[in-house]
Amino acid sequence: MAKGRRINYADVMSTLAVFLALGGVSYAAITLPRNSVAGKHIKPGAVRSTDVKDGSLQRGDFGDDVLPSSLRGVNGSDGADGLDGEDGLDGVDGAMGPPGPQGPAGPQGPAGPQGPKGNTGLMGPAGPAGPAGTARAYATIDPASCSGTACIASKSKEMGNVTRLSTGTYCIDAWSLSSEFLPAFVTVEHSTTASPQASAFAFATANTVACPQPKFLVLTKRSNDALVNTVGFSILIP
Repeated sequence: MAKGRRINYADVMSTLAVFLALGGVSYAAITLPRNSVAGKHIKPGAVRSTDVKDGSLQRGDFGDDVLPSSLRGVNGSDGADGLDGEDGLDGVDGAMGPPGPQGPAGPQGPAGPQGPKGNTGLMGPAGPAGPAGTARAYATIDPASCSGTACIASKSKEMGNVTRLSTGTYCIDAWSLSSEFLPAFVTVEHSTTASPQASAFAFATANTVACPQPKFLVLTKRSNDALVNTVGFSILIP
């Protein structure tokens, strides 16, 4: 018996088969000693499936290369997927690439609403003197030149005797010219008008009993229609 090999049912049956073949019924009268029959005493192919008791052979009785497929292990079913691992850390930002080409200009948007009116700008410097005019008479009156009821007419031609009858009410002589037949044009002189100049008004109007003809009547006001003594003016008769 080879060392390390254990006696099994196949060995026993093989030995019995040999004795039966040699001695026939004389097997019944023979008693075999234990472990006296080895595998080398059995002719190859002598033991068949019918000589082995069903279910008596174990997995260990077969080599891995001859193990019947019915006794081989079958692959088990796939197990359930494991839990997802934690997200890894964000990678480092790469270097910024070069700027791309400028895209085409988009269409012009609609015009926005008109903004509020701005404040009145500062008065600009006086312009150069123009050529001599053809007016028949003219004069400039600064309210600061008035003393009592008498006022001074500056830059004048054929006009004088300026009287301030009451607040913002002036009578002006034009010597040989009469307000009954000739119109008079009056403008505000910003340089002699108190701020805000934008609210100042000066204009000629019809004569009254207080300013009889041929004198010209001029009134100076603010935008709230109040007569004031703080508006300078110029009067011209074409």
